[in-house]
Amino acid sequence: MKIINILFISLLTGSVSAQVGIGTASPTSPLDIETSTATTYIDINNTAADGDPAINFQLSNTTTFSIGVNDGETDEFRIGTSDLEDAQTRLGIDASGNIGIGTVTYTALLNVDGSAIFNESGAAVDIRVEGDTEANLLFIDGSADRVGIGTSSPGAVLDVTGDLILLSGTTVNEFSIDGTLAGDSDDAVPTEQAVKTYVDGEKASLTKTITIEAPTNTDYFPLFRTDVAITIAQTIGMLNAAGDVDITLYWDTDFAETAPNAIGTTTTLTTTSEATVNIASDATIPADSWIFVDITEATTAQTVVVNIRYTED
Repeated sequence: MKIINILFISLLTGSVSAQVGIGTASPTSPLDIETSTATTYIDINNTAADGDPAINFQLSNTTTFSIGVNDGETDEFRIGTSDLEDAQTRLGIDASGNIGIGTVTYTALLNVDGSAIFNESGAAVDIRVEGDTEANLLFIDGSADRVGIGTSSPGAVLDVTGDLILLSGTTVNEFSIDGTLAGDSDDAVPTEQAVKTYVDGEKASLTKTITIEAPTNTDYFPLFRTDVAITIAQTIGMLNAAGDVDITLYWDTDFAETAPNAIGTTTTLTTTSEATVNIASDATIPADSWIFVDITEATTAQTVVVNIRYTED
């Protein structure tokens, strides 16, 4: 009777339907195991020299999945599609706890060979990866759709708090918006707006320097001809001789300077000094024009240097 309580076979009239009960006299499935002990084990013991203890799951008499232990060098627990050999293994766990998905080569605690998708449902959940000393080595803000490196509150699609190295070279620690590039840093990358501001400023620094030796009459001296319309930003004059001299800037489309247009008022240059020459508040000169300078007559040989800074319109 004790044996009957452990193993019970139910026979139905006209056909045979076998249900096996272990620890129960009323099995509810083909194999029903019940126990009241704290721990219940099922031992599948393969004593062959190279045997794999396993359980096969079949559909229409064809093994679809197999689960068990591959008796190899590390005796790995595996789940395979038809058996526990390498080619069929889809998930494995070696004796140290490294886990392989799509591979039986365990080089890390988790080794995935193939594609992976996290948060397929698109839920507003966060993912955080810690480093040795950085709690937010990688932080994915699911609700804001942002990624932070070194921060748990990314302020942009990608927010890096810390230095950044692209390929090889120096460390980049900021994106600079300084349009003067005054920092002269190897560690800052200027933004597009900063570069444009700087280039525009440099365009305003185009210069034309003319040296006139020994002006002894009051004729106009041609300085240069414009290819495009320009706006004069600043003019500096210098006299390298004894005495003073007055200069005035003019422009005209006619090289014969029959009726030139004054660009500003007269400026007096003194001995070996540099002075800002007076120009109009809107000293815009048309294209294909000549720039002239009028220098008062000097009684001795002198050198006048005129440096014009301008922008191309």
